Amino acid sequence: MNKVSDDKVREREEQFEDRWTSFGKHTGILKIHKRMSAQQLKQFEVFKDYDDRFLEKISPDISIAVWDRQKVLFEEGSYIDVAFFVVKGYVNIYIQKQQGQNALAQPIFDNHQTRILDTNGGRKKNSGGRTVFQTQIKQLKQNDKITFLTSMDIDLPWGETLNLGAGEIFGEIGASIGWPQSVTAQTTSECVLVQIRTPALEKMKRRSKTFKQKLDEIYIERSLSSQLKSTPLFQRCSDKFIEGLKKKVDLKSFKGKDVIAREGQPADAIYLVRSGFVKLLQRFGDGEIVVNYLSKGMILGDIEFLLKHTAWVYTAVSVENTELVRFRHEDFKAVIDKYPEVQGPLWESAAARVKQSGFNRRNIGKSEFINMALEKGLVEGNSVLVIDLDTCTRCDDCVRGCADTHDGLPRFVREGEKYNDFLITRACYHCQDPVCLIGCPTGAIRRAGVSDVIEIDAQLCIGCKVCFNNCPYSAIIMVESETVSGGHAELRPTGNKVTELATKCDLCHNSGHEPACVSNCPHGCAIRVTSIENFSRVLFRNKKNRKRRRSYRLDKIVQSPGWLYAFLAATALCIFIYFLNIIISEVNSGNVWGLSYGTAAAILMVGASLYGARRRMMNLAAKFGLGKSFSWVQFHVYGGTLFMLLVLMHSGFRMPNGPLHSWLWIMSVWVTASGLLGIVIQKWVPTMLCSALAIEVIYERIPELIREIRENADSLVSTCSEPVKDFYRKKIAASLRSPKPKPIYFVDITGGIQRRLKQFDFLRNVLSDKEC
Repeated sequence: MNKVSDDKVREREEQFEDRWTSFGKHTGILKIHKRMSAQQLKQFEVFKDYDDRFLEKISPDISIAVWDRQKVLFEEGSYIDVAFFVVKGYVNIYIQKQQGQNALAQPIFDNHQTRILDTNGGRKKNSGGRTVFQTQIKQLKQNDKITFLTSMDIDLPWGETLNLGAGEIFGEIGASIGWPQSVTAQTTSECVLVQIRTPALEKMKRRSKTFKQKLDEIYIERSLSSQLKSTPLFQRCSDKFIEGLKKKVDLKSFKGKDVIAREGQPADAIYLVRSGFVKLLQRFGDGEIVVNYLSKGMILGDIEFLLKHTAWVYTAVSVENTELVRFRHEDFKAVIDKYPEVQGPLWESAAARVKQSGFNRRNIGKSEFINMALEKGLVEGNSVLVIDLDTCTRCDDCVRGCADTHDGLPRFVREGEKYNDFLITRACYHCQDPVCLIGCPTGAIRRAGVSDVIEIDAQLCIGCKVCFNNCPYSAIIMVESETVSGGHAELRPTGNKVTELATKCDLCHNSGHEPACVSNCPHGCAIRVTSIENFSRVLFRNKKNRKRRRSYRLDKIVQSPGWLYAFLAATALCIFIYFLNIIISEVNSGNVWGLSYGTAAAILMVGASLYGARRRMMNLAAKFGLGKSFSWVQFHVYGGTLFMLLVLMHSGFRMPNGPLHSWLWIMSVWVTASGLLGIVIQKWVPTMLCSALAIEVIYERIPELIREIRENADSLVSTCSEPVKDFYRKKIAASLRSPKPKPIYFVDITGGIQRRLKQFDFLRNVLSDKEC
């Protein structure tokens, strides 16, 4: 028992050391203390206001580290989940990557909803251009349209240095609200630093008003000016006015599901969202419905202020940990009075929100969709892979295409939750605020260049599972690795487990082509949505087209009207030419006309059969721009059908003479007819089988999931009374150990679950009310 305990302690100590550096194990750290007791923590000023029980609770997320001199704690653009408190020594804060003060930072705006000012002072709708770090401005050309990812953590001019000594706190903004660091921190002497991870930092802020007030004062002093100045609403305000305004604001923090404002209650303030999401609800019947949402850089309370409403129009609820800047009405009125041009974009924003909220209120489905998108985190996604299950045949070519692009290792699994007829896959969302980047000890997971892509460098990954555990959407998978020449770890599915490394979707950004999951979907049902607005358009367009619900419909087969029209036109042309031919002379397989039709049929047959080759060379097809798999399938189907028509024209619509000719003619008819029948069955059966399922998993994972269910059931039953155990052994256990396919699944995918659940009625006769 002691040995096991000692092993766990050693493992925890190694993880503890890895956790407390942003650049890898032991980098720059001379000594890191083990987990400290409450009494030891109270030696430091930052913990004096807390009781022993609370400090013991948060102590795993706190370390005391001794850093060597001239060592970088973090760099601009890095994501960390640590705030630093200086006990001894000095730390320099500076900007090393920007070109100058003109490189003004922009806050993290929702680039699908926010209006920003152009360089001439006019307004323009964000065109959804590239998203970049503000620390990477120097890499951009002057004409590039950009949406900046973050604003300054510290209001520091380029070229100047801020020297922090004992008693100072830094890094708390990025740790609290998930922004990448906009400055570089470097020790100038040997330093003793208290390192506080985000979970402990948030608990400390909620526990102590004094500590929260201190952090708020630091934020207002160091950061608020630049962040207000970079907000579209305040871009025209002078520095002097901003300095005066920032002294009058309050900073508010809310946890998930906290109510920020209640509909009908007095409204006396305006809020600027600086991190997180806010859900807007309105009364509807006896309850409430979601009518809109706010994200970073957006305003809450502008409608009430402009229309001089004394009560809140919405109930505003925090979706997650949300940070807001609060302005009193009288202070905000001073902004309007001094800069009346601010009213223009404010009115536009408020009017657009009222219009959108009214539409969502009238369309309950849209309201439900927004609520789902907020709860499932889709609002964070820059590229979410969704699959239209109404046309998907579960062929898994999307996964095979991904594997072919990434050396045989797929970066996602075709699983996830359903919403209406769409599967929201567990592929990386490439979030606006990627929490998976927080706390990576080696920097292996990062943004790729200046794009929205989040990638993992396998050569830097150490398999610590920090990103795997941080990702709230199960989009990161751990894969066994093997060591290859050069000493680097390479992702490979191996039999002998050495270690597990993290891997995830990278949007195929290094392959030179669009995501393989999309380009290799033969039915065009794999879709990358870049925002919930984009997803909403796809979703509700499909719902509009599918109001008449049937298990089989023509539009499931005819997915591309363009290809159908081209096929009908080609068919009409062939028939027209054939009738002209028979007026001139008889058509048979032996004359020039028949041979011409036969040659055309042979060419079509070869072209249609090339789809099989393209399917086996997915990566090469995408690399050389040979077109999407969907187009090849359409040509395969329509070209194959047209081939049959040309074969009939070749023989003059007569049964050819001779056994060989007859056999070839019959085989051609059979292949075409069976292929068309196969298309119908392929489109119909998967949808029918899966229509009643809430969650889908791939076939290969079924044994694993059954094993998990069986283990959970065995564990649960072991605590039950004898009647339950006996019932489980006789009625349930056998089907869990070796479930078998049954014909009923073709009629009812649930296998008649309602009928089978009636077996449990027996238990009501032998169990007490408490046991039931």
